[in-house]
Amino acid sequence: MMISCLPADDSIEDIYGRFFYDFRTSGFEGDIDCSQAVRAVLSTNNSIYQIYPEAALFPRHSQDVQCIAKLLGQAQFRDVVVAPRGGGAGTNGQSLTNGVVVDLSRHMNRVSVSAKSLLTSGKRSGGSFRSRETLDDC
Repeated sequence: MMISCLPADDSIEDIYGRFFYDFRTSGFEGDIDCSQAVRAVLSTNNSIYQIYPEAALFPRHSQDVQCIAKLLGQAQFRDVVVAPRGGGAGTNGQSLTNGVVVDLSRHMNRVSVSAKSLLTSGKRSGGSFRSRETLDDC
């Protein structure tokens, strides 16, 4: 099976252009990437599906995620579609969208374990348990 060709068009729908314009002044500290290369990479995951997104957001911390939710809550952006992405290992296309991919794997990828109690742990959505250096530091 071969993956189909992606569109060469690098344009972004108007609503997403307005969303990113407002987004740049909203206090978001993460990365915004509308490049064709990133969009091509995020158009696939571990499934058979391929959906080309408008752009990707890479939040640095939970405040950035809150910033995304706050902007999406505004009436003019109700038609903006987002899909969260961690490792992109879903097998049913869950992280794919023709809207905005919110990729948590670039910056929010640490696993934290409480030194007081190893029974409680906090895992950010972009993190995985494949890396042990954080666990070994406890």
